This record gives sequence, structure tokens and C-alpha cells, in this order.
Amino acid sequence: MATPDNAFIIEMYRDVLPLIHSNSDKVNVPVRVLGQVRQLVPIDRVHYAGDIEPDQDPGLIHAVYENDREGKSISLRKMKSEELAFEEIIEYSRSNTITQMKDKFPHAVDIHYHEIRSIDKPFVVGGFFRVQHDSQDNRFTPGEIETIAALTPDLILLLRVALSHEAADRRLQHFNTYSFICSRLANEYHLTETENKLVTELLVGYSNEQIADRNFVSVSTVKTHLQHIFKKTETKNRMDFIGKFFTSPERMKL
Repeated sequence: MATPDNAFIIEMYRDVLPLIHSNSDKVNVPVRVLGQVRQLVPIDRVHYAGDIEPDQDPGLIHAVYENDREGKSISLRKMKSEELAFEEIIEYSRSNTITQMKDKFPHAVDIHYHEIRSIDKPFVVGGFFRVQHDSQDNRFTPGEIETIAALTPDLILLLRVALSHEAADRRLQHFNTYSFICSRLANEYHLTETENKLVTELLVGYSNEQIADRNFVSVSTVKTHLQHIFKKTETKNRMDFIGKFFTSPERMKL
């Protein structure tokens, strides 16, 4: 069994870290991090989850980044509690990946799984999957688990860096672009705190069902809030609202 030496670990950093600075090919960096293990241990798929951007009030709502259904990018989810909810997110991501693999390999005998995780905040988890196609047992061996364990501190560190960067790039920078506009909009049209929060949800393009899920309210409650927003701003629907206030600065009526 191959074991990671210092040269391998250095090359792993050299492969991943430049993508943090420039990623013109839109490589999924967290997947790239975990994929380094393939050079030493055969794996068929990876998944990850990270409590990278916790709310200021611990234990209430946390932002969790995980690979999406296609495994190509990250998506933002929220959870109400701390460790229990994060475990639920991990299980959702793991189960979803297994379902995808069963669809891809309908005749697979089994799908084996091995997980790594941080024990300190911010929590991150990475998982490795391997398909068993016949009666020959190919579960992760003690030697393979030992190899992964030797890489785990570096994998966790790189995974944290990658997820933090993508979180900032895909969410925080986007919201910072509109934060000032949203603040002025709320003041001018006397939007409530809840209504103002839903404005950012509209900009991202979430459906009513997604907004309800992310904010732990019913779909009917979401519809009511949106109607209040449209009435106060004298717009007809979400497209009219976005077109009136966010298509260009000169069209702002504030």
C-alpha cells in the first residue's frame, strides 16, 4: 500500500492552492481536494459538507456548504440547531450520493464508504465511496484507512480553505454587491426585517418552496410576505420587482 510522503503532500498543496487564486475552468475545488486520495487509494466518488459560515448566535442557524446533486458546485443550506442538524446534513449528502451511484451502477453488489471529519470548528466532513461490482469484497482495507488517516489533517485544512473561499466568492460577495441597495430599499418603502430578508432570496432566484425551507416557514407565509413587498413597492411580481430596482443603477427609484 502506497503511503503519503512529504513530496506527495507538497504536490497536493501545489495542485489545489493555485485554484483558490485563479480557477478559470470552474473546477470544484473541494472535490479536487478529496480527489487527491485517488492517487493512493482507489475511490469512485467523494462528497463533502462544511459548517463554514456559522451564524453569530451559535446553535440557531448555520450556513452549510455541500456538493449539490450533480456534484459540480456548492449550495447553501441552513440548519436550526448545531451538531444534530449538521449530522442530518451529512447524512442527507451521503445518502444522496449513494442514490446517485446506485442509479449509475444498478448492478452494483454494494457501495462502501469511509469518512473523515474535523473535530474542531469550523466542522468539515469528507467521504469516499467505492463500488463493489462482484462477489469479491473491496471494502476499505486497514492499510487504505491508515493511508487516508495520514492525509486527513492536510485534507481537512485544504477543504476548509476551499469551502471558505467558495462561500465568500459565491455568496458573500454577491450579497455585498446588493447590501447597500437593499438597505435603501427597505428604508424608502418601510419594509419589515423579514420582508427585507426575502429581497435577497428573490435576487438569488429561489422559488417560494425553497425560501420557505430556508427560513423554516410555510409556503403560504412566504407568499404573504412577497405580496406585501410587491404592494409596498408598487410592483406586480418578482420579475417586475427585480426589473424596477435591480437591473441598472439609473432605474433605481430611491
